[in-house]
Amino acid sequence: MFCCKKTDLDIWNGELKDFVPDTIFDFHCHIWLCDHMRGGWSIESSSPSLPFTCAEFPVERLTGAESILFPGKRVTMLMFGLPRKEVDIARNNEYVSSSSRKVNGYGLMIPPLDASSDELDAMISRGSFVGFKPYWTFVTWKEQNEVRIDDMVTEAQLEVANARKLIILLHIPRELRLADPDNLDSIKRMARRYPNARLVIAHVGRSYCTWPAKEGLGQLKDLENVYFDTAMVQNPVVYQLLFRKVSLERILFGTDLPIAWEKGRVVCVNERNLFVTAKPYPWSLSAPGEKALECTYFAYESLRAIKEAAELEDLSPTQLKPIFYDNAKRIVEDVAK
Repeated sequence: MFCCKKTDLDIWNGELKDFVPDTIFDFHCHIWLCDHMRGGWSIESSSPSLPFTCAEFPVERLTGAESILFPGKRVTMLMFGLPRKEVDIARNNEYVSSSSRKVNGYGLMIPPLDASSDELDAMISRGSFVGFKPYWTFVTWKEQNEVRIDDMVTEAQLEVANARKLIILLHIPRELRLADPDNLDSIKRMARRYPNARLVIAHVGRSYCTWPAKEGLGQLKDLENVYFDTAMVQNPVVYQLLFRKVSLERILFGTDLPIAWEKGRVVCVNERNLFVTAKPYPWSLSAPGEKALECTYFAYESLRAIKEAAELEDLSPTQLKPIFYDNAKRIVEDVAK
């Protein structure tokens, strides 16, 4: 029986608390400070391709958000900076390094595109990073839909990642996302040429709608060093496809905080994903005043979708436990050896 209104805590206690294991590894978190930003950026300038909700998100707010979202659970975090060209990358990387140590988490480094393998190797050692977080925004000479993965992931990054068994967390570019033939060819080439690197495809290849997953997952399913994180994916059918085509050992739970702390849902209309939020943003759809939507956290909508897909695929919480913690812990501990 449905009630008229549920609080966030009602949703957590009634739907999610017993489904989510006691230990969680959040594989996808951003942190940064206002001091890391150069001029010319504001929340108002954000877009659906970079939908940020706050001027800064220090590590203290990250840990606070995790405790609010997952009360009673123990959360480990993989964190990295803000992938905008206005960011002072060096300062943001230093902050990620010190913050990850402070909270017993792990950090990824945003790599300078012009850095040599020796320079990247030294940066990884100095910051105790477990990998790289490249991003299409740093390919400033191309539009997003023209960027190739090979533009944003250099051979130097791949060489260091292969030698050290590092993570490369990829937010893939291009309009067709995981269905793009060029993206798929690049991922397959990198995975086969650099078998010790861990290529993690963020947002299940930006499969907020089902069509990228339908096209792309089958082509990558046999590459054992290609993983997928679940950040901001809220479509149960995408998770059904993921569970059917990819080993559970290669799926990693992530939130994409701070946006996952916002209240709303990602929906698909005519094969295009849209953000619906309770609070209006330049990049979202919302209803003002008395028509304001009653929403819960994006993070909870992702969990609801995982749970629904698991029920449809007859997967128990015990079977899914590795995606919430064990898989991520195994990867980062292997890097740290």
